Amino acid sequence: MSKVSMDVVRTQFSDERLPFDTLPAWTVLLESSDTESEAHARKRFESLLMLAVEGGHVEDAIVAQSLAHSQAFWRIRERIPEGQSREGANLKHDISLPLALIPDFARDAGQAIEGVLPGARIVVFGHLGDGNLHYNVAAPVGVAPNDVLTFQDEIATIVYDRVQS
Repeated sequence: MSKVSMDVVRTQFSDERLPFDTLPAWTVLLESSDTESEAHARKRFESLLMLAVEGGHVEDAIVAQSLAHSQAFWRIRERIPEGQSREGANLKHDISLPLALIPDFARDAGQAIEGVLPGARIVVFGHLGDGNLHYNVAAPVGVAPNDVLTFQDEIATIVYDRVQS
C-alpha cells in the first residue's frame, strides 16, 4: 500500500488507527499461517521478518498480537477503495505485473503521470502474492476531484503502455 493509500484512509476514516505515526512510502501487509500451531507460525514469521530487516528490505514492522489486531490491519487495507469513493472521482487501473518489476513500474509510471498531472495522488494497493495492483490516480490536493477525468486517456496510455512493456 502506498503512502497515499494510507493517507486516504487516515483522511476519510478519522476513527481508524494506523499502525505508524509517520507513514512510510510503502506498507506491506503480510499474513502467514501453517498447519502446526499458532506459535510455530509466529516463530517462522518472525524469523522471516528478521531476515528481511537484516537484509535491508524492511525499515519497521509491527506484528499483530491477536486475531483482533490482525483484523484491524486488514480493515485498513479494505477501507482504501471506500476512502477513494468518498474523495470523489479517480482513475482506476487493475493491472498485473511480475513481482520483480513492480518497483520500477511504480517509479516510472509515477514520474510520467507527474509530467501530465503535477501533484497527482497515486493510490497503489493490491495483492503482491499474484502481482495484482490497483493503480489509481486522483486529482492533486486542492483540485476538484472530477478534474482528474480530463486526463483519463493520457493517464491510461501511460499506465497500460508501461504494463505492456
